[in-house]
Amino acid sequence: MEEKIAQILSKILKKDIKVGDNVSSTTVENWDSLKSIEIIMTVEEEFDISFNPADIPQLKSMDAIVKKVKELKC
Repeated sequence: MEEKIAQILSKILKKDIKVGDNVSSTTVENWDSLKSIEIIMTVEEEFDISFNPADIPQLKSMDAIVKKVKELKC
């Protein structure tokens, strides 16, 4: 799961991202609001999940996304 999320982030942000990297909207220059929407939509589609709209503003890092996907998939 972490590897797939890292791949999604790498593709959308056009940056080589590995599992364990400290990646967030504050550490990646081109991670803006439009990229956030694209990331959320791609993760939802890839894992066949739906994030609660109230949770989306907190999904600004790879760690936060991984944690939330794990919660929804279990």
